[in-house]
Amino acid sequence: RTLWQTVLVDQSGADLYSSPVVVGRSLYIGTSAGLGEYLDPNVRIRGSVVALDSVTGRLRWKTYTVPGGYDGGAVVTSAAVDTRRGRLFVGTGNAYHQPAAATTDAILALDTRTGRRLGAFQATRHDVFTDRSVDPGPDLDFGASPNLFPGSDGRTLVGEVQKSRVYWALDDRNMRRVWSRRASTTRNHADLDTLASTAYDGHLIYGQSDDGQVWALDRGGRFRWTTRPSGLENYSPVATANGVVYSISKAGFLTARQATTGALLARMPLEARCWGGISIAGGSIFAVTGTDATPNGYVVAYRPRP
Repeated sequence: RTLWQTVLVDQSGADLYSSPVVVGRSLYIGTSAGLGEYLDPNVRIRGSVVALDSVTGRLRWKTYTVPGGYDGGAVVTSAAVDTRRGRLFVGTGNAYHQPAAATTDAILALDTRTGRRLGAFQATRHDVFTDRSVDPGPDLDFGASPNLFPGSDGRTLVGEVQKSRVYWALDDRNMRRVWSRRASTTRNHADLDTLASTAYDGHLIYGQSDDGQVWALDRGGRFRWTTRPSGLENYSPVATANGVVYSISKAGFLTARQATTGALLARMPLEARCWGGISIAGGSIFAVTGTDATPNGYVVAYRPRP
């Protein structure tokens, strides 16, 4: 039965791609306008982050990512939450019309209690893009979820990979760049579209680029290992557990690699195209199939042989 339901945004063309994050009785989720961006040249929607009471669904606060009079700044993935300091971090997308706000193509820090913006880092300025744009910008959203991890000097960093294939690591106190790394060794610049959320296991940061290259960075931004680009589209988040890194290709394969070296351990067919993420629980690995072009997906579970 339905316990509660809450309308987060009621503008035409708005949508929800963000998965919620629950901390105690607080639920945090982002809003976006992917359909509006690609179908409606007049889209004027502002992205936002919303906090609800997870038990009642009551709105606690809603913070728009761009000021009034601007548009864009979609939040399409999940927030990272620092429960000790009471901060949450999200990435934002491009603007839809000129001028672009300084909080588009950015990583934002918000107060978890009030939603007040505490800081922002903009990676790409003046990025204005829709599918109908006459002179479109580079479309370099932050479409992945952030990571929180200790830097090599001990301070807490917030990191996120941008569509440009660049992983940005920021000081979480002032949102200033500490280091950045182009998280792909391929020289193909034709289609920069890295959307896969990264994973951190206490030692390394793991991710995959849209060209199918899987990689690992240390906390100082140095490559520990990379794989060769597969030539297949890859947008799915990676996951890691028990010294293994898991990734999915859009073509429909689940791949397992050794976390320390990137050595291939297994490549398992999912029998359908994929764009979703991976969950690991109870000794099993769960993956989902289906894309916007193949909506009839299903859940696949793998478990190691005894």
